[in-house]
Amino acid sequence: MDYIQKEYIECRYCHQKAPLKTMPVYDDGFNKVGEKYLCGFCKKEYEKDDIPFVKQKKPEREGRTVDETCDNCDYFVKNIFQQKCTCKDEFVNVYDSCENFVPRKKKKTLP
Repeated sequence: MDYIQKEYIECRYCHQKAPLKTMPVYDDGFNKVGEKYLCGFCKKEYEKDDIPFVKQKKPEREGRTVDETCDNCDYFVKNIFQQKCTCKDEFVNVYDSCENFVPRKKKKTLP
């Protein structure tokens, strides 16, 4: 499934992925009457209904849920200096996830 990236266009004139520049149009009394849409690189003008926005595929979502992040993994160790995965022996972020995920065991409470 594609989604439109509204701030960039595929320019038909310079054939680049360029930023879309929006310029206001004023009348003789300095009242705003509209907008011009320009390529950010070659400055060619586009009509409002004819803007060639960049279409990109949505990033694929991993098959993991929020509960399967490093913060809820048994291998995750966190202190004030670092956050580390003891399985891979490398530094990780709290919201990372990997194929070695093991749910954290419940702590035993004293009666």
